[in-house]
Amino acid sequence: MKSTAPQSAPVVTMPNLPLPEQDLAFLSAALHCLELRLRKLAHGEGHCELPSDYAGEFKKAQEAFDHARSHRPSFEVMIERLQLTQFEAHLLLLCIVNELSSVISVLCGMVPHSPGAYVSLAVAKLVFPGEFDWAALSPDRPLRRLRLIDITQPAGRTLLTSPLRVEERVFHYARGERDLDDRLTAWLHQFEPPSLAGPLPDSHLEIVNNLLDGLHRFPRGAALPVVQLVGPDRLGKQLFAHETAANCCRTLFQGVASALPSSINEMDDLARIWERECRLIPIALYLDADDLDPPGSDVTDSHQGAATGLSAVSAQSVLRLIVRTHRLVFLSVRERWPLNSLGRDSLTFDIGRPHPDEQEDVWIESLGGDAHAEQQATLLSGQFDLHTAVIRQVANDVPRPDHHGRELVRWKDALWDGCRQEVRPKLESLAAHLDPKANWERLVLPEPHLEQLAEIANQIRFRHVVHRRWGLSDRFSRGLGLSVLFAGESGTGKTLAAEVLACDLRLDLFVIDLSAIVSKYVGETEKNLRRLFDAAEQGGCALLFNEADALFGKRSAVKESQDRFANIEIDYLLQRMEEFRGLAILTTNRKSDLDQAFLRRLRFIVDFPTPDRSQMIAIWKLLLPPLEGYFDLDQLVEQMSAGRAGRHPDQHRVIPTKNLDYPLLAQLSDQLNGGGAFNASINAAFRAAASRSAVGMEHVKPAIKAELDKQGLSYRPSDFEEGATSPPVSPQRREADRLRQANGNHVKAVGGTKR
Repeated sequence: MKSTAPQSAPVVTMPNLPLPEQDLAFLSAALHCLELRLRKLAHGEGHCELPSDYAGEFKKAQEAFDHARSHRPSFEVMIERLQLTQFEAHLLLLCIVNELSSVISVLCGMVPHSPGAYVSLAVAKLVFPGEFDWAALSPDRPLRRLRLIDITQPAGRTLLTSPLRVEERVFHYARGERDLDDRLTAWLHQFEPPSLAGPLPDSHLEIVNNLLDGLHRFPRGAALPVVQLVGPDRLGKQLFAHETAANCCRTLFQGVASALPSSINEMDDLARIWERECRLIPIALYLDADDLDPPGSDVTDSHQGAATGLSAVSAQSVLRLIVRTHRLVFLSVRERWPLNSLGRDSLTFDIGRPHPDEQEDVWIESLGGDAHAEQQATLLSGQFDLHTAVIRQVANDVPRPDHHGRELVRWKDALWDGCRQEVRPKLESLAAHLDPKANWERLVLPEPHLEQLAEIANQIRFRHVVHRRWGLSDRFSRGLGLSVLFAGESGTGKTLAAEVLACDLRLDLFVIDLSAIVSKYVGETEKNLRRLFDAAEQGGCALLFNEADALFGKRSAVKESQDRFANIEIDYLLQRMEEFRGLAILTTNRKSDLDQAFLRRLRFIVDFPTPDRSQMIAIWKLLLPPLEGYFDLDQLVEQMSAGRAGRHPDQHRVIPTKNLDYPLLAQLSDQLNGGGAFNASINAAFRAAASRSAVGMEHVKPAIKAELDKQGLSYRPSDFEEGATSPPVSPQRREADRLRQANGNHVKAVGGTKR
């Protein structure tokens, strides 16, 4: 038996794969040849009979074997791609045919000096005497290094006499099957681009061509560089890697780095199996390490948390895999990894989302190409930062109506909502999604404050005009987002104003949980902030940092190592705030505690004042609106008592009120603000519901008294007795009224005013 000489595997060309019938014909011919050879050896010991015309039958078998081999069966492809010597190939073939027929094992036990009825190196030495090579089973040779053969070596047994078996995956490959090894499919899967992905944008295709030029500079058979793909856009990096792999005639398989084995031995086996699979079939690896810290990052063991420790272990597993495989590997990371110490070349590419102009062109094409499509494309590409594949999917999910009018308006709204759903950040551990329902009518503020809020809304609504049409984003890379600070005492309407802005602009509002953001472990806070801002960069959402002074406080003098790390966190936060292109709303009741460098980066600072007497009257009317003259209160209360209230939204989804003295309520709640009044109104509504009546002064007055008690505020008990006269004005309220009159501000609820 002869084997073709080993050749180096091509880098970017797929081999001519045979048909399974040709593989079966080859293996049948090989089985016949090797069986005749083993029978001749066993016959010399008198253990079996030979055919009467052994020489003629062996010649026919050899001719059949040579003919089958000339059609390049899978076995021939395998030994070429794995670069096996002639003896290694024949030893592997002997193990393969042993799986086809039990006769081979029986005959192996009959040959001279056989250690047993199994394939062994000792048997192969007799079957292929002129080719024998002790190095065939060396740990660094392909049979063992690439896990082609399993060696069962009990204690006291030599390598020469130990049983040999072919790896199951190698056996199936020789039979013409091309499925990936089962041990890899546990953490790998073939990447399939979205059905509507379409072609890559020109900006990404240009990077693909640059990468292909870089790969072609490496000699055929040489170790290829690791391709590091940097950036937050997972889908964009996946599609980029898929396009590159397709140009190299390779199928892309994707795995998550954190799922790699932590055991050194398991990782070593996995890396060897992957290297073997890369040689057998044209595949490339996409390794998602976006959630891992770069190896060697500045995180000491003494400050390392459990999550950071797991990240470090996973990063080491990635490095072991990279060292073992010399084939095409895409490493998806958030920032470049230092791989020079591994002796591996690497190419690094920043894969951002397509340029806004490219996004706009795809929107226009996907929406029909007419004037309405162009209008929506300009709006959506200016407010959302999406990959072109996502754009095509959203446009496909929202079919274009045939008629205009209300259907066209609903179509535009559905497109906007579809974009919001696509970019809605998955931040359950860091932020709570708040469904904004408040409108401008709910805000009771001085006119200048309302004008400031309206200006904030307009800067978000028209940013695509200033940033893109007027070229601001072409000249500046920072400061393009909108960061605003709402400062004021608790309950003065800061969170409500944020909800009004989000509702008016149709943005998702995410309230940031500072306890989940700030970590005691070094480096974890920056990682949480990076996840937060990266997820929000695509638009369609607003970030609300309540009690921002806890996170954006003043930097301290460095007295110990912990102070240095805390200042690093603040510096990183200030940098991300400046780079963030979305809407970030921060609230605080301790404005003086905020870092001055941070305040300089804010475009708006809105100070929420304590409401004056007129504003408190307006607040009470919003919370408990007067209904006299609009409803038959007796009938409404009767229906409510019977359990039928609320069935008709147009008539009954209101809080029934009666005979409320709003000036008196404002006087009684003189020490409260809007938040306190809201709590009292809710408690009053439940008191009225329990008494099966409309909300009256007999319910609101004790509710106000309870709220004052809860907040530890002083009051005159006689003010809440029946028939009490109006209480005096508190010093705080008197000062608020004085400032209002001095500044000429007047109360205005914004209902009916378009902003």
